[in-house]
Amino acid sequence: PNTMIRRLGLPAFQRRGLCTVEINSVARIVRMHVAGESQAAKADKAVLAIKRALEEAQAAKEIQGFAKVVRTVCKTEWAYEGAIVFDSLDNFKAYMESDFREKTMKPLLADVTKYSLEPETIYTGNRVYDEP
Repeated sequence: PNTMIRRLGLPAFQRRGLCTVEINSVARIVRMHVAGESQAAKADKAVLAIKRALEEAQAAKEIQGFAKVVRTVCKTEWAYEGAIVFDSLDNFKAYMESDFREKTMKPLLADVTKYSLEPETIYTGNRVYDEP
């Protein structure tokens, strides 16, 4: 059985069953609740500023692997979620450790999260991102 699995070309850690979720793209997410339509629209404008800054930084070679910005809103609960997607784990890690993130992105993110209904409940995290 092991020879058959080896012939499939799977990396050793996948053959052993230690990793079943492949990491291709990675997203940095933020989730919060807003008060309603007008606050969501204001947050949208701030998200567009984030997207522009990421595009400009990539064009200037300050960061690599930026793929896109994704935003979702639940208009029943007014849950507002955003994600910055990178094309690889290495590019994501480089972004997270970059001066660009510290000096440019953190203030821009604050421009989004200031519209949170309950700032103490804002969630940020990292996700494996895939579009099967």
